Amino acid sequence: MGAGACVRACSSSQVSFFRPNLRFSVRDKDRRDPLAGLLQLVGEQQERAEQAHRAKGGRGPCPPPSGIVYCLSRDESEQVAM
Repeated sequence: MGAGACVRACSSSQVSFFRPNLRFSVRDKDRRDPLAGLLQLVGEQQERAEQAHRAKGGRGPCPPPSGIVYCLSRDESEQVAM
């Protein structure tokens, strides 16, 4: 009864995942040189951010873009982090 009572008494809400300020993409990694491919992607994202910053009349340094890189193993994660 304890667990069931909690479930009935709890409220829940569901919201859309859509956020206009977030972008989600999945890309194949460059099998010849995965780290070089990742660095190229990061450079492209930085360039896009700088262009958008200038287009909005931004002055001074552009805030760096952020992102998440998922790796399949801890070893691969450590290599990417360096």
